[in-house]
Amino acid sequence: MTKLAIVGAGSSYTPLLIDHILNSGLDQAVSEVCLMDIDAGRLKAVHGFTQRLAEKSKSKLAIKATLNLNDAVKGAKIVVPQIRVGMMAARRRDEELGRRYGIIGQETTGVGGFSKALRTIPQIRKIADALLRYGAKDPWLVNFTNPVGIVTEALVRFHEIRAVGICNGSLTMHKGVSDLIGARMEDTEIDYVGPNHFAWVLDVRRKGRSVLPAVIKKMIEKEGLPTALNITKVKMTPEIMARARIIPTGYHKYFFHAGAVVKEDQSTPSRAVKVAEIERRIFAAYRSPSVSEIPEAVKERGGAFYNVVAYDVIACLLGLQKKRVTVAVPNNGTYDGFEKEHVLEMPCMIDKNGYKPLKTAQLPVFAKGLSQRIKAYEALTAEAAWKCDFDLAYQALLLNPLTPDADVTFRLLKAVLAQNSAFLPPYRGGR
Repeated sequence: MTKLAIVGAGSSYTPLLIDHILNSGLDQAVSEVCLMDIDAGRLKAVHGFTQRLAEKSKSKLAIKATLNLNDAVKGAKIVVPQIRVGMMAARRRDEELGRRYGIIGQETTGVGGFSKALRTIPQIRKIADALLRYGAKDPWLVNFTNPVGIVTEALVRFHEIRAVGICNGSLTMHKGVSDLIGARMEDTEIDYVGPNHFAWVLDVRRKGRSVLPAVIKKMIEKEGLPTALNITKVKMTPEIMARARIIPTGYHKYFFHAGAVVKEDQSTPSRAVKVAEIERRIFAAYRSPSVSEIPEAVKERGGAFYNVVAYDVIACLLGLQKKRVTVAVPNNGTYDGFEKEHVLEMPCMIDKNGYKPLKTAQLPVFAKGLSQRIKAYEALTAEAAWKCDFDLAYQALLLNPLTPDADVTFRLLKAVLAQNSAFLPPYRGGR
């Protein structure tokens, strides 16, 4: 039998994955799920709630909890890290830093994503080290820690662990386009390709036949994109789809409508403040002994379909199914214009032997141009965080399309390092 471990299991998302495991039959192939977190209070709440879920489903799955990383990963075949270093307070500081500089502070795309990557990668490195040392033979690390593209790239470039990144974005788009044309998801397929949170839908097929033009036409008519709850409400211009003839995602608004997003940020509470209130209600439910259903407030948290994509990848890697899943993996020559180690989201066939990228159309020049710059930024950020190198960090931040000019970016980097000093090793070259 197989052991899974979830590191950062004090996340409000954890019960969604446990519930999916319990209701999918995966608990018949997995003997134990170990929940690990450094926050004893949150861990206790999630552990108690997931045990009630298991009791309700009459599952024999052993759900254990620990504050010790080595104990959590000992004997584990698959580990899912979903950590938030510095908790919501660090996210709020990142968002406020963006506001002070008049730029986007969002936690995956802007300076917030850069800041989060710097403080996260050293901890992900510890998790990967522990898994290689104490885990089962040939383990997998299935990364759901943001920024997924940068964190996964750091592991691919600098660690020996077998790693794959997951994100709910592709399923959000898949569900959205299927609903738009009145089709079941099992009858449709999308080619979702590019950097995490800057991927493009290159094609939509219904029962094997491309319906991309019809989907674009309907999206333009409805003036909207399928968008997660946890990102900007600024509208995307329909001209991008009309002229480029591919479909962007909600995250593209941070790049193509940056001015409007910054203005929105200045006039609304930060996402960190909103999430803190949502999680207060979620954890009140988790702590209540009478609650054994996923609370409605979880839907407000964002992250819809995370449990589905995580389950799909885990079940495939355990050899329980073979399935086409969109994941974040090294390019390895699949798409022109990107380095071998550049981690891109792409459709793959996954089974017990791992993942195999599936052939799609290449990214057109329009989509590729900014994607290449974003990947250069992400690769440098991953390297800077791994090596604790100030000069590399400055180069990376300067490449980020959402940061200001060179002089301001230098001051911005100093501010990022200062506000994260409690979470970072000393950086070489800082002055």
